[in-house]
Amino acid sequence: MDAFLDSADSLHTINLRWSTAQSSLEIQDNESVTVTMFINGEKISEVRPEREKSKVGIKGCFSAGDKIEITATVGTTSVSAETVAPSAANISAVDTSTVLSNKYFDVSINDVPNEDNYYRISIWKKWYAYVSEVLEPWLVVELGEVKSKGFKQIRAFGDEDQLISSVMGSPRDEGYVEWDKNIFPDSIFKNSSYSARLRTTDDFRPLISQWTGVCKIRGEVKVVVRLHSLSQEAYRYMDDDQFEDSFVNKLMAFPTIYPSNVKGGIGFVTAMTATDYEMKFPTWIYQAGRRVDPTIE
Repeated sequence: MDAFLDSADSLHTINLRWSTAQSSLEIQDNESVTVTMFINGEKISEVRPEREKSKVGIKGCFSAGDKIEITATVGTTSVSAETVAPSAANISAVDTSTVLSNKYFDVSINDVPNEDNYYRISIWKKWYAYVSEVLEPWLVVELGEVKSKGFKQIRAFGDEDQLISSVMGSPRDEGYVEWDKNIFPDSIFKNSSYSARLRTTDDFRPLISQWTGVCKIRGEVKVVVRLHSLSQEAYRYMDDDQFEDSFVNKLMAFPTIYPSNVKGGIGFVTAMTATDYEMKFPTWIYQAGRRVDPTIE
C-alpha cells in the first residue's frame, strides 16, 4: 500500500497491489476491497470500489498536526499505516522575472522554527476563459459563456537553485532533477528564511481549445505557488525515487531500499501539508480570431 496524502486535496489516491518475489500484481475485480480513512481517531470515510481496485480514491480533509490512519482490506488480508501531517511553512513573497524564454519565480520561504524541515515546491496555473463581448448579433453564443477553465501543474525546474539542484554537496546529473519534484531540506537556512528559484517556460495563457472569431474571449489567469512540508521519510522516498531514474543509479549494483510504514504488508503512506501563494497574472483577450496582447487590470 502506497499513498502521498495532500492537505491541498480533498480526494486522495491509495495504491494497492499484491507483492511478489520479483514484482507486483494488480488487485483483481473479483477480490473484495475496503479502504478506510481515520483522522485523529475519527472515521472520516470508507469506500468499497467495484473496479480499478488497485487505485482507490477516498475523501478526507486534514491540516497540519492531524494524525491520519489508512486501513485497507483485500479479501482476508488487512494492512494499515499511520502518519502525521507536518507543520506548515510560510511563503512570505514571490518575485517573478523573465529572461529570454525562461520565466523565474523566486519564492521566499520562512522556515518552520526548531524543527528539521523538508520541502517540495511546485507552480500551478488556474484559468477561466469566457465570452466577454458578442461581435455579431446573429451568433448563437451567450455573453459570459465559459469557453475554458482549469487548474493544472506546469513544468517548473529547480536546476538553477543551489539546494534543489544539489545533493550531498555534488551536482546532480541532468536526469536526476524531475520537474514535478523540486524537493530540498532546510539545511542551510534552519530557523530563518530562503529564496528558492524555479524556472519555467510556460506562457501562462489560458488553455482555450474551442472559440470563435466573431466574439471576444476574455481569459483570466492566476498562478499558484504551492509549498509542501514533508516528513523526513517522505523526503527520502522522493529523493530515492529520483535517484532510481537517474544515470548514476544504473552504475549501482544494489537496489534502493525505500522507507516502509505499512503494518501487515509493505509500502509507504505519508501526509504532506500545503501552503499556497496566489498571484493574478495578465488577462488574455482573443478577438476576431486573433490574440490581443495581454493587459493587467
